[in-house]
Amino acid sequence: MKIRCFHPLLFAIMPIAMIIASNPHGFVLGQALFPALCMLAITVALWAILFFFFREPCRPAAFLSVGIVFFFGYTSLFDLVFRLHGVLFPTGHLKQSTFGIGLLLALGLIELLLFLKKDLKKITTFFNGFGIAILVVLATQAGFTQVHHDWTDAPAGLQKYFPPQESEAAAPLEPGSDTLPDIYWILPDAYAAEDILRNSYGFDNTPFLSSLRQRGFHICKSTSNYPYTIYSVPATFNLDYLPGTYRPAAQVKDYIVENRAARMLKAQGYAIVTMTMRMAVADTLIVPQSEKNGIDVLYALAEMTVLREIITVKGVCLGKSATAARRYINSSFASIPTACRYAKSPKFVFLYLPTPHWPFLFRPDGSPISIGDYIKKSRKELYCDQISYINTKILAGVDSILKNSRKPPVIVIQADHGHETERPISKQNDLFLKERFRMLNALYLPDRDSALFYTNITPINTWRTIFSHYCGIPLPRLPDRCFYAVSDIPPFTYRDETTIAQYR
Repeated sequence: MKIRCFHPLLFAIMPIAMIIASNPHGFVLGQALFPALCMLAITVALWAILFFFFREPCRPAAFLSVGIVFFFGYTSLFDLVFRLHGVLFPTGHLKQSTFGIGLLLALGLIELLLFLKKDLKKITTFFNGFGIAILVVLATQAGFTQVHHDWTDAPAGLQKYFPPQESEAAAPLEPGSDTLPDIYWILPDAYAAEDILRNSYGFDNTPFLSSLRQRGFHICKSTSNYPYTIYSVPATFNLDYLPGTYRPAAQVKDYIVENRAARMLKAQGYAIVTMTMRMAVADTLIVPQSEKNGIDVLYALAEMTVLREIITVKGVCLGKSATAARRYINSSFASIPTACRYAKSPKFVFLYLPTPHWPFLFRPDGSPISIGDYIKKSRKELYCDQISYINTKILAGVDSILKNSRKPPVIVIQADHGHETERPISKQNDLFLKERFRMLNALYLPDRDSALFYTNITPINTWRTIFSHYCGIPLPRLPDRCFYAVSDIPPFTYRDETTIAQYR
């Protein structure tokens, strides 16, 4: 029986199918057509070249499929090595470990296929079936996610990790009382502290911080509890350190959607208004304009390959992806007046900004970064350019909040963590840890009682203090600790880096 060999064509479109399955809500199917045709054309051309040397179709087809898997599987392999670093692999050297493992596996399979004497009927049948099965799974996943948006159905039950304390039941202020202030949390991702910007980046952030002080803000010298978003934000929202059973990849969404802080504020009569991040008890979700034109498939494909290293080191983002990201950030700031005019008070408004974290998108004047900027400027310069622009938008947002507030609000401009000067992130020396933990924490307080917020206060205690002092929810302070996640697979371990991270 003659076996038809077609699996390279299946593997050629598989990376695009993975992108569609991962982004079914923001995807315009027509945008996949051109990249898919390009992938198929390149695969057919390479297949024809290899056929010229081997004079039979199955062996070169197997080479192609293996090559496609390893070329587009780089990011998945890197993420696996990252999860296992410090467990099965030595801490650090993530790229070297990924390259080495991928190269050994690929060469081993190619050598096996090259010197295998028998015909490849069984291997061809397996590859054909495997390719079909994976595409069916991806199509099913995309369809299921499109119909059942899993953000709205996140399981509850976080109280087993963060059980209510007796103090939470005490409410000296009447729920919905007019004495309760509106609370705004603006979270700029990876916004480094003043000393880090000055010493590591050569960037003077004094004008921005002085402008905040003139408006009545208190600038804290703060350190994050965790140096990565998927740990820091869930911990802050739940006002406590993460349990050892916390699995970031699987549970980060649940910890935010069902977070403890929003539940307690809701019980006090607060309306919950969120922008960009959904919460189960939210009254209003303001969705900034973003990827209405779909996803830049070619850019997403590049991120799956070793080209990811160029993208992450320089923070590159081009084409439709960059346009969508800029629109998203600008429209997030433009949504602040809408949140301010939300009728019901008291209200808690949360705005997450995926910046100044890379990718780097803006020049200081807000115009788009060009390819020339990526070539000419260092990663440090690109980060500082982005901060310069974001500073102007944050100040405009603050002015809008103050203008539209009938009584003094609480405004918290608090990052989730800092920003390292060098890639890769595996360089975990003292400087790296200080850069990742030390972050912006600026507070506008109705009574200007800045003495409550001391040097080295962390996000968890910042919010416990705000809840206790302004919201009628007495919560005791916890020790200010800085934990670095050594591994995000069992056993879940955290390394205490408080001594290194804190100010002296």
